[in-house]
Amino acid sequence: MTLCPEPRRLARGLGFRRRLLLLGRTVAAICWCCCPMARRRARSRCGITIPGALTPCRTTFSMATAWTDAARARARFMSQAGRVASGRVLKCVLHNFLGTLASRHSDFRGYWLFGQHPAELDRWKVDLRGAATAGDEPLGFAMRLAILRFEEQLAKAGLGMSVVREAMLSCVRVEPALGLQGGCEVRGHCVELRVRVVTDRGRLVEHHHTMFVAPHDPSRERRRHT
Repeated sequence: MTLCPEPRRLARGLGFRRRLLLLGRTVAAICWCCCPMARRRARSRCGITIPGALTPCRTTFSMATAWTDAARARARFMSQAGRVASGRVLKCVLHNFLGTLASRHSDFRGYWLFGQHPAELDRWKVDLRGAATAGDEPLGFAMRLAILRFEEQLAKAGLGMSVVREAMLSCVRVEPALGLQGGCEVRGHCVELRVRVVTDRGRLVEHHHTMFVAPHDPSRERRRHT
């Protein structure tokens, strides 16, 4: 049986992953043409009936789009393998991590966590791969919450802690500013959250988030009931 040269011409200029997918489709189609059991299995699974008058070349191209389970599984595996090492995925993880950590849902005893840090505390940092620290004060709770949120976002992206060699979160008061607290304009500070991650392959990925933080004032803030 002689195959048409179209697959070879189509493969030119394609990436390795698409070439592998096209090769899998072609091999699967050849197996379908040569094996009656494979034809019956394809007919039962895909509901496709191929007339006997079709030439092997036309059969190859028609069944290449239907019988691709192995090629698709291989492509999904390669995609997942590339996803683990992708910097874009880690940047999305860090973006979601800082957004979740800085949200109103990060509260301590019903009030926003970051407004309850001591006034003299200008900066702090925590190792996101380290063990959670003990203590009931807002700073210790913030460190434990940061470690928990980081692990959650990695898990949501399908990544394990093994892909991270180093992970450090720092919180720095940048400059005084005016902002809103409970609908009133108050004085506070611009606070920058910055996370720095080094992957298992030595790649550096960073992300930062800036927010306005005013000192905790229960007369203006609304208590969050959980």
